[in-house]
Amino acid sequence: MIASIFLESIDLKLFTIDFVSRFFINCLSIIILIKFIYFYKHKKSLYLFTFFSFNLIIFVISFLFNRVEMSMGAAFGLFAVFSMLRYRTESLNITEMTYLFLSIAFGLLNSLINAPWYEIILIDLLILIFVIVFESKLISSQESSKNIIYDRLDLLAKEDNSELLLDLSKRTGFAVSKVEIESMDLLKDVAVLVIYYKG
Repeated sequence: MIASIFLESIDLKLFTIDFVSRFFINCLSIIILIKFIYFYKHKKSLYLFTFFSFNLIIFVISFLFNRVEMSMGAAFGLFAVFSMLRYRTESLNITEMTYLFLSIAFGLLNSLINAPWYEIILIDLLILIFVIVFESKLISSQESSKNIIYDRLDLLAKEDNSELLLDLSKRTGFAVSKVEIESMDLLKDVAVLVIYYKG
C-alpha cells in the first residue's frame, strides 16, 4: 500500500525530454570539466567522486525545486549554502575549491536556466573554454603540481622553507617553487605534499 501511494505521488512529467536533455548536457559538461580538464591537468583522483556527486545531487534537487516555481533568490540561496559546505575531516586547497564551485555551478545552471537546450550547451561550452584557457600553460605560467609522500617532517616544521624546497628539488628533479601540506601521518612519520614546479 505504501509503495502504491509513493508511486502515485511521483510526477511522471519529471521524466520528460526537457529533463533527459538537461541531464545529458549536465553529465557531459561535468565529465569534460572533471575528467578531461581537472584530472588531465592535476592528475588527482581523490576528489573526482566528490565533484561528480555534488554536481548530480544539486542538479536533481534544483530541478525538483524548479518544478514548484523556485525563485531566483531561492536559487542563489541554495547555491550559497552548497558552495560554503566544507568537510570537517580535511580542508580543500584553492584549486579543489574552485572545481567544487564549478561543479555546483554546472548543476544549478543546467537545471534552472530557462533556455532551450542549444543555448544551455553554448553557455556550458563557453565556461569550459574559459577554464581550459586559464588552465593552459599560456596563462598558468607552465606551473604544474604533483602529490608526493615525504619523510622529512623536521623540515616541514621550520619557518624558513628554503631547505625544504632544496631537498624536494634534489629528490624529485623538479625546480620546486611552492609546497602545500595535504595530510600527515605521525605514526609513520610521513606527509603527503603537493609540490608546485615549472614544467
